[in-house]
Amino acid sequence: MSKPDDFWLKKAESLKKEGKFEESLKAYDKVYSKKEEKKSADYWHCTGVSLVEIGKYEEALECFDKDLKFNKKSFETLYQKAVVLHTLDKPREAVECFNKAWEIKHAEFLKLNDQAHTLKNHKKFERAVLYFDDAINVKPIPIQFWHIQGLALHDIKRFEEASRCFDEALKLDENEPEVIYDKSRSQLMLDNTEECLTLLEKACKIDGKKRKRLLVDKNFEKLRNDQRFRLIRDYGRIPAPEDC
Repeated sequence: MSKPDDFWLKKAESLKKEGKFEESLKAYDKVYSKKEEKKSADYWHCTGVSLVEIGKYEEALECFDKDLKFNKKSFETLYQKAVVLHTLDKPREAVECFNKAWEIKHAEFLKLNDQAHTLKNHKKFERAVLYFDDAINVKPIPIQFWHIQGLALHDIKRFEEASRCFDEALKLDENEPEVIYDKSRSQLMLDNTEECLTLLEKACKIDGKKRKRLLVDKNFEKLRNDQRFRLIRDYGRIPAPEDC
């Protein structure tokens, strides 16, 4: 017979998959209905993620802060917190959180890599290979991390850094239209108009819906009289005459 905690955990996961997030949260609370100091190590993180999914961002932040306070600081919690801060239009705090998350991920890789080199130097090659494998297989930073960090940096007018973040995202998927589009905005703010237009053209070729967005996007207001911009924006919208 399964324990009550197992039942409520499965129930919570099932409700979550069905999109019943409020009910899922209540089921999670059944699992973790102990005193705070006895809660599962992942309780605050999981609860925070569930709260994000139903739009309770402020409460989610409180959960992520408690996770960071009571448990070892983790990349995932700092990453989730950074995304929520960006969603709440707090770009400076979001950027700080993204940086902390990256430092943890980088430190994880360096620790494994250094340990591997130490073992290699001591001619413990079999163990060294295991550490090298672990270092290589450190879970990569997702494309959304770089994309949203780039957006936060753009919001606080750090356009060079924003563009570099978009570049990191594009290393993971060079044809992601949303990232290409957002990088074009940063390039425009850096007065790299030709690069901006090249990126816009590529984004619109991949995703034609971006052309409609250009009709209302105030970020490109200063290009409204640029011939190349007009061609990108209006392609396919103005019917060609039957006879010339």
